[in-house]
Amino acid sequence: MRSYTIYFNGKSHYTLQVVCFFYICISQMTDMKFIYFFFVFLLFSCSEDEEQVSKHFHLVCGAEEVSGDQFQAGDEYLANANCRSLDYPRSGRYSFKLNKKHQFGPSYKLKSIKKGDIIYASVYRKKGNTEGRLIVASKGDVQYQKGELYYESYGDWELLKCTFVARSNYDFVGVYLWNPSNENAYFDDMTIDCFRDIKKPTAISEDDILRIDIPSSAMDSIKEFRDKALKQKVISSELKTYFNASVIVDGKKVPASLRLKGDWTDHLEGNKWSYRIKLKGSNSYHGMKKFSIQDGYTRSFMKEWFAHRIFETEDILTTRYQFKVVYINGENKGVYALEEHFDKRLLENRKRREGPIVKFDESGIWQARIHGNEQKEDFKNYPYLESAEILPFSKKRTRKSPILLGQFKLAQSHMDRYRNFDQNLHEYLDMDKMARYLAICEVMNATHGLIWHNQRNYLNPVKGCLEPIAYDCFSGKLFIHTELMGMAARWRSDEKFTILDGLFLNEEFDQLYIKYLKKYSDETYLKDRFTEFEKEMKYYESLLKHEYPMYEFNRSYFEINRINVEQKVKDYEKLEPTNRTIQKTNVYGDEKVDVVFDEAALKVYTVFSDSSSCSLQFENYALTDIEIIGYSTKQNKKFILPFKQSWKMGTYEDQAQKRTKYFDFLPRNIFYKTSVTGDSLLKTKVSSFPPNKFVNVLGSGAKPFSNSNDSIIVLEKGIYTFNSTVYFPRNKKLIIKEGVRINLRSNARFVSYSPIEMRGSKDNPIEFFTTDEKAGGLVILPEGKQVVLEHVNFSRLTAGNNENWVLTGAVTVYEGKVKISNCTFRYNKSEDALNLIRCEFKMNNCVISETQSDGFDADFCTGSITNCQFNNTGNDCIDFSGSQISIESCTINGSGDKGISGGESSILKVLNCDIKNASIAVASKDNSKITVENTSISNSSYAFAAYQKKSEFGPSMLNVITTRLKNVSNDKLIELDSKINIDGNQYVGKEVFDIDSMYSVFTKSL
Repeated sequence: MRSYTIYFNGKSHYTLQVVCFFYICISQMTDMKFIYFFFVFLLFSCSEDEEQVSKHFHLVCGAEEVSGDQFQAGDEYLANANCRSLDYPRSGRYSFKLNKKHQFGPSYKLKSIKKGDIIYASVYRKKGNTEGRLIVASKGDVQYQKGELYYESYGDWELLKCTFVARSNYDFVGVYLWNPSNENAYFDDMTIDCFRDIKKPTAISEDDILRIDIPSSAMDSIKEFRDKALKQKVISSELKTYFNASVIVDGKKVPASLRLKGDWTDHLEGNKWSYRIKLKGSNSYHGMKKFSIQDGYTRSFMKEWFAHRIFETEDILTTRYQFKVVYINGENKGVYALEEHFDKRLLENRKRREGPIVKFDESGIWQARIHGNEQKEDFKNYPYLESAEILPFSKKRTRKSPILLGQFKLAQSHMDRYRNFDQNLHEYLDMDKMARYLAICEVMNATHGLIWHNQRNYLNPVKGCLEPIAYDCFSGKLFIHTELMGMAARWRSDEKFTILDGLFLNEEFDQLYIKYLKKYSDETYLKDRFTEFEKEMKYYESLLKHEYPMYEFNRSYFEINRINVEQKVKDYEKLEPTNRTIQKTNVYGDEKVDVVFDEAALKVYTVFSDSSSCSLQFENYALTDIEIIGYSTKQNKKFILPFKQSWKMGTYEDQAQKRTKYFDFLPRNIFYKTSVTGDSLLKTKVSSFPPNKFVNVLGSGAKPFSNSNDSIIVLEKGIYTFNSTVYFPRNKKLIIKEGVRINLRSNARFVSYSPIEMRGSKDNPIEFFTTDEKAGGLVILPEGKQVVLEHVNFSRLTAGNNENWVLTGAVTVYEGKVKISNCTFRYNKSEDALNLIRCEFKMNNCVISETQSDGFDADFCTGSITNCQFNNTGNDCIDFSGSQISIESCTINGSGDKGISGGESSILKVLNCDIKNASIAVASKDNSKITVENTSISNSSYAFAAYQKKSEFGPSMLNVITTRLKNVSNDKLIELDSKINIDGNQYVGKEVFDIDSMYSVFTKSL
């Protein structure tokens, strides 16, 4: 017997199955029995129905039934029947016709909506008028949702859907159709569903659950902060104070700190508040130490997740983004979106080397928004971007590390060039990755993260340029793609020109952008991604459906936007280059000044400082003159100490007024006044970072080898001496012939931004050497193209580092297809004699010996090493991170630390090798898996070690098959939960210990 649900008046419903059963029963009964059964049936069915009423209300309204001036849907009535029309029905005889005269279509009020109730609405709209809308809004439009377009075409009709999750209690919520335009809009077949008292989802496994405990005192403070934020409509910085909390990781409670997260208060509405969480100590959660949780609604549910997955596929840096069922103090809060925050673990997970992640400080613009909300004014036309300090994430770590600080100064210079429309993009920006990033955002219409104060960039320390980090792609409100980003650079006025517009003034970048628009807007690309992610999509859909019963991942949103871009790019690529020069003059000159935002006014940077004195640079971005009055110190926080003589700085006009002053003390805060604020003093904190300064990644004195326009540069046989860094530009090919000898002096580097081919011979090799013992290194950045090194000798080189560009290799190759054969690397004084990063490589018949530290270091590579020798290295002979490598028929002799080391989820196969004189012959670290077969190990402290050093990774595995050990102090060293299999016997670590201290007691010269 089939069962159909029937809804009456939105208040009661029965199933046809029950009704049929009732009919069968009464046909067999006497009158009295019938009456008795009837009342019992009503008693139980009514109580059950009342319970069901609180769960689901359903209404379907066509334009067919009318009662007076209302539409009738069963026993329910919807206003505005005067929009009924015979013109274009989708079903039946009638449709809804809306225009400026009759703007509103059928309207229905859902009464007594409670926080957490969910309303779904849908309607079909005749194609042609996109101004006609489906609206769900609360009383006073405290909450408002506009229908999304679903790619479900039925002839001339398209489907609009809307989801409304009540963030508060409302007397009623209205669902209606609206068309404010003069052009007619036609609709038909409107549905409304309302779900109440929804049970929170339970996860399938504990891996899908995040458990947080917040002390009651901390929760009381958080509630106070939330109330204040809701009142001022912005979560200001002083409300982002961290409180102690704890998180359950692998069944254990670990300490954490937690605060409110977000800028707008949509993060605090309803019962799901957004939090930023940092785990303390060495702890991590699913490989993350810092992350945020938020209602998936704030980022359009799975749309954000889908965008992140595509960015991952295209090797664009992005945060990890997952869905978790969150328990706070034991209470199930439902499904949250969990998003990784910005630190080195994000970079490691995306196969990047640690480097600064930077942003423009947005404090000024949020201060203005708070003031604007209070005063009901809009303060958009102020130099918020121009005044914004460029800041790193992990500020303390950056200040304490000379290497990170130097890299930050380079990133700071690059960001400043970016916001000032510097057209030499290739000098400071990874143009290929930025073009791909923007093209993906374009095709998916995922542009929320492109607003200047949402942008995050990573300084790639190897390439010395910025890469974008994709995140915060969607806000809660969606729209359909309208215009290609590149078009704005053609029509936007100089005064309103944005930093993103500036990229399209570079013709090379514009062509890359077009190339990737065509790739990502192709129909097969999106279909392939849907297929690739299908399993994950279904899983997360099922998880979200527990809490949002009618939720479906809206694939059609992306398909519609893809089609729009596909059509537009055909016309766009026909346009001539813009050839514009931007002159932003007097942009703020006519601005009426009646308020000063101290977060966007005076900036004070530290030029230098020691324990008792400093030199500070003052920059005035206020739209008024200022007078600097006094200061406070770390020791005298509560007192304002006057300067011996105050001084004035002029109004910001196109550029900041700047002044540098020396002090024989250390000011912490600076106090000043303006004509607008009168005698009231404003305060700014002295930044511990330096002012923006142009930095050349290559260092001073670097020169191109040739200004030739030839696509191929050839170095013929002979001696070439370089006393300063020499570089070969992009988009060329460098060929070095046999017999070439390159003498690097005075820390000079040899840098190629193009693919390179060095083919020496056994009798006539190519040589890189030094005659002053001050050789820099060789750096090759071929952008995925080939690097061939045959019969090349590298001796007595260093990495050639300067303050801002620090590398580890005497020879470094980044992102190349590399073939190395019959090469030698001897007596090199650097952290790595050879360092390959993100490369595919084959290495054969090479010798690496007498190195200061590691012999060969490969990070995030795939490759093979055969018939090579590694002798007398100060540290590891061969070291791999995040790599998949086969090592066959190699000799390793004299390692100061490890003979072969695999870390950070590396997969290594070691076959037919001979390892001698190592502290540890073979080490598997941090979730790595190493197989060792038919290998001899002798004169070593430990033959094998498996352990975990980084909390974001897991224990390791080592599988040993047919090895020969001779004069080895210990055959194995295993930390907790790591495993070593030897000849079929498995050994599992039982305790945690410090690996380094365990084997350091053994002599390294065995």
